[in-house]
Amino acid sequence: MHENRLLVRGTASTEVTPDAVEWSLVVHEAGSDGRETFARCSARLRALLGALEGVEVTTGPVGVSPEVTERGVPTGRQHARAALTAVAPLTDAGELAAAAIEAGADELHGPTLRTSGIEAARDALYAEAVHAARRRAQAMAEASGRTLGRVLSVRDSDEPIGHAVFAASAAAPPVIPRPQKIDVAVQVVFELAD
Repeated sequence: MHENRLLVRGTASTEVTPDAVEWSLVVHEAGSDGRETFARCSARLRALLGALEGVEVTTGPVGVSPEVTERGVPTGRQHARAALTAVAPLTDAGELAAAAIEAGADELHGPTLRTSGIEAARDALYAEAVHAARRRAQAMAEASGRTLGRVLSVRDSDEPIGHAVFAASAAAPPVIPRPQKIDVAVQVVFELAD
């Protein structure tokens, strides 16, 4: 590197706690008539939606396809499938899962933890990482008898986000999140003056 420049890495980290949970729910129907199978699956999907009032819900389409064996041989029956995603505050995770099963969901996948404000937390960390780089560079410049000058460039180098870990019991599954660690790193080039 140029003798009048100093490259320093600054890091910062924090922990954020998930505050919402997402469940994926599926209903199935099978029968010999595609229209009737579609109608039954649609009715079950509407009933499931009605049972999840007050929850953020996103529905997908109802799909009907020929039923086949494991070897791909048509059985002559039709299979209908519909899925939806439900999001609720973390404190309501178990109740949402129980309500979905009671309302007739055939499959329950999740939970997937969500954290609001994670991008804002990451953005704040970048400023903190630059300040950390400046403190480190200042100490290095003073130790070498130089004066720290202006910043010439800053480059971020995202560190992978830590994974949220959860535990859920089989009964009424409470979701117990561990805080999610967020790390950021920057490389800052400072000018050195005499």
